[in-house]
Amino acid sequence: MFPLFLGFFGSSFFENLFNSANTKDSNFMTDFKMSDEAFKMLAEYEGFRSKPYMLKGENFYTIGIGSTRLFSSDGSSSRPVKSTDVLTKDQAIFHCKMYYNNPASPKKNIDDIIKKYGFKLNQRFYDMLCQVSYASNSFSRNKSFYSQFIGMLQKANGSTDVIFLGELLKNTWLSYVKN
Repeated sequence: MFPLFLGFFGSSFFENLFNSANTKDSNFMTDFKMSDEAFKMLAEYEGFRSKPYMLKGENFYTIGIGSTRLFSSDGSSSRPVKSTDVLTKDQAIFHCKMYYNNPASPKKNIDDIIKKYGFKLNQRFYDMLCQVSYASNSFSRNKSFYSQFIGMLQKANGSTDVIFLGELLKNTWLSYVKN
C-alpha cells in the first residue's frame, strides 16, 4: 500500500489540486460536499470502466470510476454493482458523487470532526482530505492517529496557501503510513 500512495501524491490528481500557479485559494468549503472539480480529477486519476470488473482478492464488482455501489436517481437508495451493469462516464461520475456526498459516506467521520471543532477548511484541501482518507481506509478513524489528525486540521484551519496545505496533508499521511 505504501508505494501506491507515494505514487498518488506525485500524481496529476494531487498536483492539479495543489500545485497550481495560484498558490492562494480563499475558496472555503461550506456544505461538506466535494467539489465538481474534484470529481473530474478523480475520474481522470481513477480511470473509467463502463463494465464491471473484480479486483484481485475481492468478491464484489467495481464499475465506473471506482464505484462498488450504484444509486437511485435521487440518491436515496443504493445496491451493489452487478456483473451485468453498464455505465456511461457521466453516470459513473453521478454514482461517485452520490457515494462521496451521501450523509453515510466514508467521509462522514471527517465531516463530524470538522463540525465538532469548527474548522474552516479550503475547498481543495477538503476535497483531497476526503479522497486520501477514503483511499487509505479513512485514517481519521484510527484511534492512535486521531490526535495527529486533529493537529493537522488545526494547522490547516483558515489557511489559503494550497502549497502548504498539500504538503501538510502529504506529510501527515506519510507519518500515518510509517507508524
